[in-house]
Amino acid sequence: MIDIIFLLIGISGVIAIALNFILEARNKLGKDHHTFALLNLYGSSSLFTYSLYEGVWLFVILNGFLIVVGLYGINEVFVKKAK
Repeated sequence: MIDIIFLLIGISGVIAIALNFILEARNKLGKDHHTFALLNLYGSSSLFTYSLYEGVWLFVILNGFLIVVGLYGINEVFVKKAK
C-alpha cells in the first residue's frame, strides 16, 4: 500500500512538470509567473520524495537541486510582485 502512495506522489510530480512544460511551450505562462514557480517546486519535491523512497540517489540529488532552484524562483517571483 505504501508503495502505491509513493508511486502516486511520483506520478503527480511528473504530471506537474509536464503540465508546466506544456503551458510554457504554448506561451500560457511566463517564467516570472507564480504558477510556473509553484508547479516546478511541487513537481521536483514530489519526484524527490519518490526517488528518496525508491533509493534512486542520482535523482534524489537532481531533484534536491531542482527544489533549491524552485525555492529561489518562488522567492524571485514573490519579491517582484511585492515591489
